Amino acid sequence: MSLQLLHRGRFSPRPYILNSRPFCITPERRFASSLPNPPSTPPQIRDSNGSIWISNAYTLGRWTVAEKLIYNLLGRQREFAKRKQEQVVHSFDELLFPGLRKVIPSFKEGGCFVVFVSKDQAKQVLQGMNHKVVINEHEKKAFFVQGRPFIEDLSHVHPASRLIVELVDPAKSVQRLSPELLFTEFRQFGKLQDIVLDAKRESAVITFSSLSSAIAGRNCMHMKTIGDTKFNIKYDPVTRLQHAWEVLKNPRYLIPILGILITSSIYLLVSPARVASVTQKVTRGYKEEEYLTGEFNDLRDETAAIYHKKFRTAPDGSITVITGASGSGKSLVLKKLLHNRRWAVRVECKSIKTVSDFIEIFGESIGFSPSFNTLNSMINWLEGLIPGLKKTALSPSTKIQLQSQLRTLDQVLYIVGASFPGTHKDYDYPLVIFDGFHEMLENWEKGNEADREKSRELIDTLLTWSVNSASRSHIVFSGENTFGEEALLSHPTMRRTKVNVQRMHDLPYASTSHYFHDELKLAEHELEKVTTTIGGRMSDMEAYVSRVKSGIPWNVALQDMVTEAETELRNIGFGGKYLTSTTGKKWNPVQLWRAIKAIANNHSIRYDELLFVAFSGDNEALQALITAKILSAEKNNGVTSVHAYSSLYLRAFERMVRENPKLRRGLDILDKKAEIQKEQDEINKIEEELIRLRSGEDDYVKSALVQKRRAVLYEQLNHYSTKVEQKTKELREIEKSS
Repeated sequence: MSLQLLHRGRFSPRPYILNSRPFCITPERRFASSLPNPPSTPPQIRDSNGSIWISNAYTLGRWTVAEKLIYNLLGRQREFAKRKQEQVVHSFDELLFPGLRKVIPSFKEGGCFVVFVSKDQAKQVLQGMNHKVVINEHEKKAFFVQGRPFIEDLSHVHPASRLIVELVDPAKSVQRLSPELLFTEFRQFGKLQDIVLDAKRESAVITFSSLSSAIAGRNCMHMKTIGDTKFNIKYDPVTRLQHAWEVLKNPRYLIPILGILITSSIYLLVSPARVASVTQKVTRGYKEEEYLTGEFNDLRDETAAIYHKKFRTAPDGSITVITGASGSGKSLVLKKLLHNRRWAVRVECKSIKTVSDFIEIFGESIGFSPSFNTLNSMINWLEGLIPGLKKTALSPSTKIQLQSQLRTLDQVLYIVGASFPGTHKDYDYPLVIFDGFHEMLENWEKGNEADREKSRELIDTLLTWSVNSASRSHIVFSGENTFGEEALLSHPTMRRTKVNVQRMHDLPYASTSHYFHDELKLAEHELEKVTTTIGGRMSDMEAYVSRVKSGIPWNVALQDMVTEAETELRNIGFGGKYLTSTTGKKWNPVQLWRAIKAIANNHSIRYDELLFVAFSGDNEALQALITAKILSAEKNNGVTSVHAYSSLYLRAFERMVRENPKLRRGLDILDKKAEIQKEQDEINKIEEELIRLRSGEDDYVKSALVQKRRAVLYEQLNHYSTKVEQKTKELREIEKSS
C-alpha cells in the first residue's frame, strides 16, 4: 500500500514527515559527513543480494578546525554519532520499506546501505524509490549493490571522484579490462569524464563528473564477479596541489585566472608606472624642433598671431577645430600654440591607417609605458605555451586600450591641473593636439565594414573624452580635409559642447601685395600680375620670393611656377602622358575636364551645381578630386562652394582651357563622345523594351495599354536620336577645328 502511494506521488518518504528531521540536530545544524565515525566496528554486508545503496542521504562536507576543537573539548562526539545513527535507522520505517533488515549509514560518503530480506524486495523498493524521492533537498539516487562492499571508517581515506579499478589476482585470470567493459558497468552511476587503462589492462582509473557518482560506483561494484575474477575498487585520492594543477591545465579555468592576475598586476604595478611615465612626458614641455624647423619672419609671425589670438579668446571649455589647406599657415598656428608651453601633447594622425596604428602612436605621444605591445608579446608567449589558449581571450580590445590610455592621461591632467586658476584665459593650460585628424578619418572610411565599425567606436570614445576633458585642458583637432571637419562637427558628442572652428584661408590681396612689394620691390604692374597669379597661399609666396632672390627674373620665375602647377595637375588628374591612364582613381578624365572648364570660367561654383552639371551626381568622384588636392571646398554661411586648390592651380586651369588648343580639342572630343555614349545607352534601353513587347505580341497582348506604352517609347526614341545626331555634328566640328 505504501509503495502504491509512493508511485502516485501522494506519499513522501522524507524523514521529517515521519519524525523530526533526522539529518540535522536542532537548533544546531551540522554536516552529516563531517561527523566523527561511530566508535564501534562498522558492520559489513556479507550477502549483498538484497542490498541497495542510497546516495545524497547527507550533505557531504568536511570538519572545520573550530568544529573539531569544540567537539573534542566537550567530549560529545560519541553521543552525537550514536544519536545520528539512531535517527537515520528510524527514518526507514517498515511501512515504506517492507522486508527491511537493517540500515548501515556511511556518514563520510554521504549515503547509507539498506539491507532487505530478499533480492526481490530490494528491487521492488528500489523501483519505488527511484520514482520520486528527495532527501535533504538534494536529488536522491538509489542503486542496487552488485558486489560486496567494504565499509570502513579509516580517518585518512576520503571519497574521491576518481576510482582505481583492479582485477583480483589478474595473473590467474583470462579476463582483461577494456574501455567498453568499464563504460558499460560504471556509466549507470553517473557521467564519466575519462577512462585510463594501464599497459597490461589489469587496472584502470575512472574519473566521474561528480563525487556522489564515484561513491555509488565503488560501493555497488566492489568485489563484483566479472568472468573468472572480481573487481577490486578503491578511491584515488587527489591532493589539493594536484587538483589545482588539473584546474590550471584546463583553458576554461586558466583564461579567467590569467585575466584576473593580469588585471591585478596592471592595477597594482603597471598603472602607477604608466601615470609616472605620462606625467614626465606631459610636464617636460614641447620642443619646437621636434615639430617644425625654421624661423618666424614677419609674414609668418603676423599670420600665426592672428589665429593664435582667436584661440586664446575662445570660450572656456571649448574644443578647437583648425582646418586649412597645405601651405595656408596651419602648421605655423600650431607651432605658435606650442611655443614655450609647459604642458603639451601632440599626436601625429596624418599617417595613421588603422585603429591599431592610432593606439600605438597615441601611446608613444603621451608617453604611455609600458605599452600594450609588451602585454601582447606576453600573451603570444602564453598562446604558444598553453594549448587551446586564444589570444583574443586575454588581449584587450582597441576600445579598452584607448580607454586605459585616456584614463591615465586624465589622471595626469588632474595632477597638473591642481595648480591652475579657474579660467583658461591668460594661462597656458595643458594642450592636446591631434594633428592631421581629418585625414585619419578619411583613411579609416576607406577600410572594410569591420574596420569602419572599430573606427567609429574609437572616435566615439575619443570625442567623449575630449568633451569631458575640455574644462581642464585645451583640445585641438587640425587637418586639411573639409569633409573630415564636417564629419567631426556633425558627431552627436560634439553637439554637447562649444566648438571653436578656425578655417585657414589664403592671405587677402592687400597683405600679399604688401609682402611682395617689401621683399622684391616690383613695379606696380609687375606687382599686380604676381599677386594675382601666385595668390595668398603662404608656401607659394615664399617659394616665389626665394626663386626671384636666387637670380631668376620675376616673369620667368612666375611662368615656371605656373607650368609646374599645370604639369603636376595633368599628372595627378589625367595620368601623365596618357589621358585614359587613371587606373585606381575614382574620377575619369571627362569629369575632371568639365570641372576645370566650369571653375576656369567662374573661379568658384556651388558644390551641388558642379556635382550635377559636371559629375552627373557622382559625389564620390567629386570628393576624390578634393581629397587629391586638385579642387578645394569651402563653406561660408552654410553654402559650400568649390574652387581650385590654389591660385596657381586656377591659373593652370585657365591656361589649359584658353591657351592650349590641342589639349582642349582632345579633351572636348572625349567629352562629346561621352555625351553621345550616354544618349546611345538610353536608346539601347528603349529598343530592348520594344523588342520585348513585340516578341510577346498576340491577341491578348494587343491592348490599349501596350499600344500607349509603345507610343511613349517611340517618342523617347525620336528624342534621344535627335540629340545623338546633334552631338555627332558637334563632334565633327570639334574634330575639324585646328
